[in-house]
Amino acid sequence: MKTFIFDNFTHFLCILLLMSRLGDVISTYLASPKLKLETNPIVRKFRWPFAILTILVCFVPYYDTDLAVIILIPFLLVCSSNIGELWIIRTLGEDEFKKFMLAVCRKGEVSKAMYYMVVSNIFFSSVGALLILLHSKDEWAALIGGGIMLYASIIIFYKVLFFLRLDRQANKERYEMMIKKVDLGLPTDR
Repeated sequence: MKTFIFDNFTHFLCILLLMSRLGDVISTYLASPKLKLETNPIVRKFRWPFAILTILVCFVPYYDTDLAVIILIPFLLVCSSNIGELWIIRTLGEDEFKKFMLAVCRKGEVSKAMYYMVVSNIFFSSVGALLILLHSKDEWAALIGGGIMLYASIIIFYKVLFFLRLDRQANKERYEMMIKKVDLGLPTDR
């Protein structure tokens, strides 16, 4: 089996990339059909046609197998992360989950959420760094390590943007509630 895979490695990577992209697109659709929970601003802007177009990345192995291995890792991990959150999001629904996130943002400090998320991903990234450091003569371990570090960097970047957007919306809602209280003559929290 191993010989068959390595004899057809380019095709094997193409199939894995296709599966990971389909998994990401389908799990994103199941979690957030209106893309209200999407962290990637490019996908939010260009919507579903762009998300579906990303499936074409499965052809990267025919250009460069090393690059394909590096990008496969984040795609698999993003897909895994999405599927891991599906139960709660589908149970609450996209709109209710977003309201929940906004309620948490109004009560807590988003900077703390970002801090914990960044620290968590630094630890995750250290696995990739360790693979690169210890790879010796195994180039594939270094490529997988690079993919893990790429995943952690992507998560930090997109989640920071997502938290900032949530915080902006929570602050706007907080302000609107305060204005309503003033208009009704009720005491405000601030």
